[in-house]
Amino acid sequence: MEKWNKIKIIQSAIIFFVGFLFVDNISADSLISETELSSTQIAALGPSLSAGSRNRIDNYINSVPIERRLNYLNRILSKIDILINNIEASETSELKKTYKVKILLEIKDIINNNIDELEDMIPVISLSWSWYSNWTASIILNTNSSWKWYYVVLPSGSSAPSVNQVKSWTDSSWYSAIRWNWNLNSGSNQFTITWLSANTNYVLYVVTENSDWVLQQSILSSPFQTINTSSSWAPTFSLALNSTTNSTATIWVNINESAKWYYIILPSGSTAPTSSQIRSWTDSSWNNLAMSWNLNLSSWLNQINVFGLNANTNYVLYFTAEDSDWNLQQNVSNVPFLTVTGSQTNQPLTLSTAFVTNSSASINIQASESLTWYYVVLPSNSTAPTSSQIRSWTDSSGNIADLKWTFNIVSGNNGLNVGGLNSNMNYIIYLTTVDGSWNLRQTPSYLNFTTSM
Repeated sequence: MEKWNKIKIIQSAIIFFVGFLFVDNISADSLISETELSSTQIAALGPSLSAGSRNRIDNYINSVPIERRLNYLNRILSKIDILINNIEASETSELKKTYKVKILLEIKDIINNNIDELEDMIPVISLSWSWYSNWTASIILNTNSSWKWYYVVLPSGSSAPSVNQVKSWTDSSWYSAIRWNWNLNSGSNQFTITWLSANTNYVLYVVTENSDWVLQQSILSSPFQTINTSSSWAPTFSLALNSTTNSTATIWVNINESAKWYYIILPSGSTAPTSSQIRSWTDSSWNNLAMSWNLNLSSWLNQINVFGLNANTNYVLYFTAEDSDWNLQQNVSNVPFLTVTGSQTNQPLTLSTAFVTNSSASINIQASESLTWYYVVLPSNSTAPTSSQIRSWTDSSGNIADLKWTFNIVSGNNGLNVGGLNSNMNYIIYLTTVDGSWNLRQTPSYLNFTTSM
């Protein structure tokens, strides 16, 4: 009877140990009781782990969220190896060492089986390159199942990021990188990487994640180089200023092939942006710009009309173009220009409310000439926008207004209906106009009103 009591003590200690192991508290002394057993008693125990102990291990494993389980189990395996080394180096009897190690090896087998099942869930992929341009690259991914992939692109020679850094879209120092994620289908998938620099060596790093949030622990990487596009490959063009008003400019563009063009407008004296920054509609510090656009150009002569400028202001238009093969012209062209001081004669506009409900307002506009008008409606405590901001449908901070529109008004009385208002709210409508010569009224008109309950 005493022998079987000792066996029960050992089995209880095993269960006790398993609980501590899976909460990261491990020590050799907590493995089994220090009660001395003979070789006959150890042999009589049979399998080291009972069904109950195995179930308890499975419960601990299954309690870990599946997206973290693989990392967790690998960490436990490392700790088991450390514990085995500690046991083998201890002064415990050889019989007890053998039994303790036997328990740990059986736990390792259970963990490794779980890891094999998790890794079987992770997609298998292969990667090949389709084509390159001077700022883009096209890649083909083949996978055995539907999954989500994450990638970052880093300059060649950079330190390789970790799996978690790739998923977080950062480099090895946790700084943001060129990146994206995408849901791929089983089979062949193609995607294009953009915003690259010409004639530059890069490395693409890819990790995958299945529908159960299991993240692959190995990173797939592939080096590539963008091409060095010469001016004979990318579109070539010349720019000329045609005319300016107090709020607009007209630019002539001669181009040698049909292409897509991108431009931004900056105040004179700003640092010149790169072609990639122009294509991204940002300045040299990668700040997004309100005055930017793209358009498809036909071969030879094209006209560009730029709006929303301030009167008597020096600007520079920066321009680049790309052809149908994604070749981006690396040589930035620019046109400096000055808007004129002339403005409309500012013939009077009279605004008045016809009626106001809890969600709409009807405004009367009395004009002395035919004009194109622009308006924004803002809360009454808002800072007044400029005429250029009103014409761009923004508030004083450059944010697009929720309530805005443009319309042609005729000489005489005109009606304007504004909907989508909140009840019992104080509003102010700001209005400016453009005449037939594209001159922008520099002093906006405005009207306060309050919606009903």
